[in-house]
Amino acid sequence: MFRQERSTLVNRTDDFYNTNLSLGRPSSFRGKENVPPKRIVQPSRYRSSLYGCSERGQIMPHERKMYENITSLANVEGSKPAVLIDKTIATFGQLGNSKKIGGRVQAYVINVYCRHLFNENHPRNSLKHYFFHTASEYFLGKWKNDEARIWWRKKLIRSFIGAGKAHNLLMSDKISSFICTWYEARLQPMDFSAFPTVYPKVPQQDNDIDCGIFTMKLMGWCPRNPTPIVFSPKNVPDARIRYAVDLMFSHYNTLDDEKKRVKEFRL
Repeated sequence: MFRQERSTLVNRTDDFYNTNLSLGRPSSFRGKENVPPKRIVQPSRYRSSLYGCSERGQIMPHERKMYENITSLANVEGSKPAVLIDKTIATFGQLGNSKKIGGRVQAYVINVYCRHLFNENHPRNSLKHYFFHTASEYFLGKWKNDEARIWWRKKLIRSFIGAGKAHNLLMSDKISSFICTWYEARLQPMDFSAFPTVYPKVPQQDNDIDCGIFTMKLMGWCPRNPTPIVFSPKNVPDARIRYAVDLMFSHYNTLDDEKKRVKEFRL
């Protein structure tokens, strides 16, 4: 009888001691009552699907206000520089008129966006090169005579040389790099020359005005992001606001006085 009571008392003491030390239990349970583990009954769309989320949230009131100020300054001080990134300039008129509803994105805004993307994600990391609109003029054949053709060609060559200094153009060829990596890893031999090049489907505008917005969207596109799902014509109005505000207040934009002007502007 005594032995049984002593054993019971010792066990109670051990249990009490172990409870205080939380021995044999996860650290997350210490000091907490014994409750069943929590589980997500209905996960959010972001957690449940990679294709059900947009890149950013809704437009905030202060963003909309800054956008309105930019488009207003386009009418008041259109010739005044608004964005300066690496010696590339876009005026208030160019930026505001490009991003207003129904506006066509002007070439100089594309140029500024190229510099923004270059600084935001250097070609050695992104394996992408961003060329000014003048590079495309040669391929589009927009010259009036042979002298102009030679002039455009020289500008194009200069652009490619500059891009090569930032990152070797051959190393930016993702298909060639993939094939080289495949063989270096000594994987199963494949006749890659028999495979056609397939380009991903991308969203397209449903008018002849928003093509510049779609172009800017695709310039910043990452192949791992399902662009056709996260961007469509209905997102264009918000995209106009975002691009205008993001370029204006980019930390690569060195025109701090103009940023202040936009913030303090009153009609």
